Amino acid sequence: MTLLGRSEKVSVMRVLIAVLVLIFSLQSWTKADDISDFEIEGISIGDSLLDHMSLNEIKEKEKNHTKMGKKFIMIFYYQGSTSKLYNDVQVVYDPNDNNYIIHQVSGFLDYKNNIQDCLKKKNEIKKEISGVFNNLDTKDKKNLSHPYDKSGETKYWSTDFYLDSGAMINVGCMDWSSKFEEENNWLDSLDVNISSSDYVKYLGVLYN
Repeated sequence: MTLLGRSEKVSVMRVLIAVLVLIFSLQSWTKADDISDFEIEGISIGDSLLDHMSLNEIKEKEKNHTKMGKKFIMIFYYQGSTSKLYNDVQVVYDPNDNNYIIHQVSGFLDYKNNIQDCLKKKNEIKKEISGVFNNLDTKDKKNLSHPYDKSGETKYWSTDFYLDSGAMINVGCMDWSSKFEEENNWLDSLDVNISSSDYVKYLGVLYN
């Protein structure tokens, strides 16, 4: 019998993806334009979450937050919506910051047993990102094993974009093993993560 509900399982899965891409991606830096030139569902790094949600809505969402170390938390901006581009969107911020500045925004699209379509969409978003920024090199990683799955059957494809400010954008596809899909009701998915330089540095210290 599982102790996690559907929403809790999805939250765990999304956190594993969002943290994983940063752990795999703390490497070299390339020059680019300002990180605010790229957004997910109208949300950019450096925005105040108060520009997108009321304080009451934020406090309600915080009841189901996920801690990202001691400083930051992650919440669902929305979950399971069919009227937007992404199935789920998450944001990371410091709950002690009265301005609620967003340090990471992540969008997720589910691809049930369809990793090829996920990879196709990943390449489309990769081209979009390359078109937004100037002289931006890409760092591609293919067929990586997810450390959470000790069997090595869960695979991950990732493209990282490093900005000279220290901020980072990542787009990737997760192909969970059959065992993880059955036991946790997890789906293969595409994720896009935009992270501030402060958050990248923070996780670099936290996980090293």
